[in-house]
Amino acid sequence: MTSYLEAIRKEIIHLIKREELWFEDLPYKDKVSFFGDDCGDLMEDFSHSGELACLAIGLKPCVLVDFPARTLLSNYVSRVIIPFVEKINEINQSDRQSHSLLVCKEIRHELTSPEESWRMAWVVFPDSGNDFDNPSTGDFSHAIKERILDENSFTIKEDFLANVLGYPGTLPNLEQGNASIMAAAYTFVVM
Repeated sequence: MTSYLEAIRKEIIHLIKREELWFEDLPYKDKVSFFGDDCGDLMEDFSHSGELACLAIGLKPCVLVDFPARTLLSNYVSRVIIPFVEKINEINQSDRQSHSLLVCKEIRHELTSPEESWRMAWVVFPDSGNDFDNPSTGDFSHAIKERILDENSFTIKEDFLANVLGYPGTLPNLEQGNASIMAAAYTFVVM
């Protein structure tokens, strides 16, 4: 019988492979028109698999799935993210421990933070079903539903996003502050 963590590990490997194939299969003209002339390493710049892996093992409370090519985002989510979410939920349901099921929802209304518009982005989070949040356990599902997914919510603060995304800080408010942003990448050694 496969252990819970072994099953999660296998699905993370499948997620990484699905994401690599999705980026590889993009026609060059789409890569250039949506991501710019210097496509670079799209996996390095736009990969979400590391954050989703951290979400699946409980190290992140939420993931916002977004990149500049929003017209490709639904395809990316349906081919890469949804299969991962479904498999993780199957594993969580079959485990004897109590695990929240992951939810993947599109932000369909106008929602902005001081630095970004989130309309057409997607949010992935474990839904505890609680009517309250418990930041000490990383449970922000109520706040995510109320402040991000509610169509009557139009603005969110950067510090709120930093909390629900598990980030140590917020985006800078001024253009010159962008130079202070350090790129981060999640690297997994899968054994």
